Amino acid sequence: MITTTRRGWCPSLFDPMPTGDGWLTRVKPPRGLLTPASARALCAAAMRFGNGTVELTNRGNLQVRGLSPEDVIPFADAIVAAGLAHPDPAIERRRVVIHPPLAEMEPEIASTIEAILAEEPELARLPAKFCAAVDASRLLPLGRTVADLKVIHTGTGALILPAGSQLAAVVALTEVAEAVRRIALSFLTLASQCSPPPRRMRTLIGTIGVEKLFAIAGLASRHLAEVRPMVEAIGWLPYPDNDTGVVGFGIPSGTMTAATFASLAELAEQHGGGEIRLTPWRAVLLPNTTRNDREVVQFAARRLGLVVDPADPRRAIVTCTGQPGCASASVDVRGDAALLRHLDVPTPIHVSGCAKGCAHHNATTITLVGENGRYSIVFDGSTSDTPSLRGLTIQQVIEALGGQR
Repeated sequence: MITTTRRGWCPSLFDPMPTGDGWLTRVKPPRGLLTPASARALCAAAMRFGNGTVELTNRGNLQVRGLSPEDVIPFADAIVAAGLAHPDPAIERRRVVIHPPLAEMEPEIASTIEAILAEEPELARLPAKFCAAVDASRLLPLGRTVADLKVIHTGTGALILPAGSQLAAVVALTEVAEAVRRIALSFLTLASQCSPPPRRMRTLIGTIGVEKLFAIAGLASRHLAEVRPMVEAIGWLPYPDNDTGVVGFGIPSGTMTAATFASLAELAEQHGGGEIRLTPWRAVLLPNTTRNDREVVQFAARRLGLVVDPADPRRAIVTCTGQPGCASASVDVRGDAALLRHLDVPTPIHVSGCAKGCAHHNATTITLVGENGRYSIVFDGSTSDTPSLRGLTIQQVIEALGGQR
């Protein structure tokens, strides 16, 4: 059964969201992995039932836009048939785990946590946006990727770090799933005691502190967690013990056509290891590519308009869809962002169509927030921070930023 949710909630395959260009639905490939066959099936469905636009989100999911109400069910059926979703709408809705893009160590941890969050009846009350992330990769750690709970693999055990805290619980690998379950239940207990109940872990921790959360969860161990710095996901990442590696490509503004994604599937099949891995940084990876095929793959990706060079100037500006695609936006985000690309100003710049900040949750050097057809400017902050300037046209923004050099 397909249901609809009000805007601001987190859409899923069976909970599409009406937007400015039709209905938007989300696909969460298991383990963030697609085969060439499943990628082609998704692309065919996006072109048949949607407007042919595929977006990569900051949770490593895919979004398809432009569906009509009549096409939502056939699209969902096609995605389930391709093995990219669970057929139970309740379970599919709650599969909210950011998987490590390259999980060399204990790759099943993320899948086990996802199963706990999705199938545990007591956790059905978790907010739709509640999300866990598993950092189990030596080659490509998740860094400061935003999640309510982050599980950091240490090699001998794991740290469980709630958002908004620097203290993590220390658990054995065999205890990770149970510890996550207990912390999630503790979140629900404590959130119900607040008015209004917080819907994100960071908000709860800011209100009651992390010690109370750990105490209710029965997790006594504490450790000051050091988040591992993120490694560049674009370019060539060689494996240390053989002549293969990973080729990473950036997706400009997180948006590509289904035809472009189908071409990536062909590259993965012909020159890669037969896999496409999604990342939470709007980049895709082709693992197990030989060093000899690296240049062929990168040349083909460049011709597709993808970001091959980490220094590509398109990476300096992060945008959401904006008008006309998003009904929450009042500004042409991508058109306005193009006017900012050649300014001599500090980067990165985040241009958001509204205060929700869907495209980027962390602080940036310059953040523009759309409201009533104009922009506010936040320096060294995020869309939720207090602006320094308000009510500016894009030309006034350009003039204001010119004074910040």
